[in-house]
Amino acid sequence: MGKTRVISKGYRHGTRDKYSKKYRTKGRPGLARYLVNFKRGDYVDIVADPSIQKGLPYSFYHGRTGIVFNVNRNALGVEMTKIVGNRQLRKRIHVRIEHVRKSRCNEAFLQRVKENDKKKAQAKKEGKSIVCKRVPEGPKEMKTVTAEADDVESLVPFGSETPGASAPGVESMSQVALQSAAAASGSSTAKTGPPVKYGVSDPISLQEAEAHDLELSERMREELEMVFPAETLEGMEKRQGVLQELERLFHDWMSKQCVDANIPEEEIKKSTVKITTLGSYRLGVVHPGSDIDTLCIAPPFIRREDFFSTFAALLEQHEDVSECVPIPDAYTPIIKLKMRGVCIDLLFARLARAPEAEVAEQVVKEDEVLKNMDEKSVRCLNGFRVADQILRLVPNQETFRRTLRFIKYWARRRGIYSNIVGFFGGITWSLLVARICQLYPYYAPNQLVNRFFRLYHQWQWNWARPVTLCDILEPATVPGMSAFKVWNPKTNPADRQHVMPVITPAFPSMNSTHNVTESTKRILLDEFKRGFEVVQNVEGNKADWCDVYAPFPFFQEFKNFLMIEILAKSEDVYNKFSGWVESKLRILVMQLEIVNGMRIHPNPMQYDLLESDAEWPLGCLGQRPSSAGHRPAASVAPCCTEVWDVPRHAIHTRRWSVAASVVIDIDVQVVDLGEVLQGFG
Repeated sequence: MGKTRVISKGYRHGTRDKYSKKYRTKGRPGLARYLVNFKRGDYVDIVADPSIQKGLPYSFYHGRTGIVFNVNRNALGVEMTKIVGNRQLRKRIHVRIEHVRKSRCNEAFLQRVKENDKKKAQAKKEGKSIVCKRVPEGPKEMKTVTAEADDVESLVPFGSETPGASAPGVESMSQVALQSAAAASGSSTAKTGPPVKYGVSDPISLQEAEAHDLELSERMREELEMVFPAETLEGMEKRQGVLQELERLFHDWMSKQCVDANIPEEEIKKSTVKITTLGSYRLGVVHPGSDIDTLCIAPPFIRREDFFSTFAALLEQHEDVSECVPIPDAYTPIIKLKMRGVCIDLLFARLARAPEAEVAEQVVKEDEVLKNMDEKSVRCLNGFRVADQILRLVPNQETFRRTLRFIKYWARRRGIYSNIVGFFGGITWSLLVARICQLYPYYAPNQLVNRFFRLYHQWQWNWARPVTLCDILEPATVPGMSAFKVWNPKTNPADRQHVMPVITPAFPSMNSTHNVTESTKRILLDEFKRGFEVVQNVEGNKADWCDVYAPFPFFQEFKNFLMIEILAKSEDVYNKFSGWVESKLRILVMQLEIVNGMRIHPNPMQYDLLESDAEWPLGCLGQRPSSAGHRPAASVAPCCTEVWDVPRHAIHTRRWSVAASVVIDIDVQVVDLGEVLQGFG
């Protein structure tokens, strides 16, 4: 039928509420309205009276204040200021007296003039001189507030808790008050350590741990040791033996390569090879199931191509080595292997100049060693340099390790420990914990866990406020390093797309969280908030530490899911294809995020489905392990794609490592998964 109501555009449109009168004031104006005397120079308010149609001003002037410049029989000439564009114009209109009230805007001024006149007359009569100028009110008088030490609670405002840079000298004002109260009462309950500074800002608190905090920390350690024990002494000796065997193999292989290349014997003796560790092993947070990130530091005459060909073949022939998979084309080239039951990730860095044998490990810690090195070697070497920098930038290494073990186990149990899917990796968790240790240098591990959750769930995450352990060195300030790319969103537009930047401390500084998406950021912030709430209950004896790292109930939360499975008949094909699929999972998640109405929740947990099908020994199609009766929303195999109808309320993505999968939660009526999965590859 089209429009059935006409929208008025007259000069009185939209004034029904604007011109309406208050209760018991409706009707025509009283006689007193017409008996008011006005004269030029009076301040008046224009208030439209809807009961008088004559002389009704335009709605713009309703409520305005002006000065009378003319008095007529039935109307007043009122002058006021009207802003037009960027100009202030003097506007003159005539308004009937029914629509004008005397203004009270200058009553205080007139009253002050009368009072000053009386004061001046009285002073003249007494022969005195006075000053009638108004004087601003000064500060209030000083008051002394006394409090017992037990009555003072140390509270640090969230705004000053900056995991990145903060203003110099930032310290909790309540901490100063606590020190003053303790000094006044003679109590020693709130002890503070000597002033220190680690990183880019002063610490937030210098308070030392109390007996209650030490007790909570010990209880936290005992409960964690029961479910996530550290590596035993025998296990560490076994790992040391594996590293020594790797170093012997690498040295013998390098010597053979030098002989084949006719390298002078003096040059060989002058050079050295070094097998060093990085990651969790170097940081000291090893558990029985963790792998060893290992770096082979080689002299300049050893080629990377030979390392991934002849040395990888040598490892495959070793009787103690199994599952040796070289990946030379990766962003960070690596050889994955297992020796005597210990998983090894083997990296390779080729130095530009041969170091001295006795100081090889010390040389690579200096920035000078990076000159003329190839980009892949710099990336591999940076892992070792970052781990070394972290240990040097934290106040207490033992406290850092105990806190980091708890946080990493919590992240694994809550399903947010995976750099490939878009969450945080091991190096990122280490950097975040190290920054908390810098801000609270004397806190116990339980207090650091509390501040970890409290700080990061309220932190304003964006590219302008990254988390850093030290100042970021620009290539221009390091001689001979201008070719390296350093994280800098001001000059690199791509760096501005990072949603939760955590910057590595070693030069060249890089963002360790470039894989994080908006969906995984939302999940991380929710987990930070939940962790803080549960830790508060633990400190109030309302919960146990095991409640903090309770596993995320993924299959109870999400009843339907998108499952991707890998089917392979040989181990070599499976290892290569599964790695390729894992590298594409983040792309799939990002493409699903583009679809309007989707809420995505990837699951990085791995599920072993080996030997469930005789035809496919290394993978098979399978339902999820709970809530039988629900079928997956979509199933993708290497050779075919089958898309089923999608329910409105949810889809999830689950990633299998053997029969791989990805898990995503979606709230949308109609989803064309066929188009979305085309971009997956």
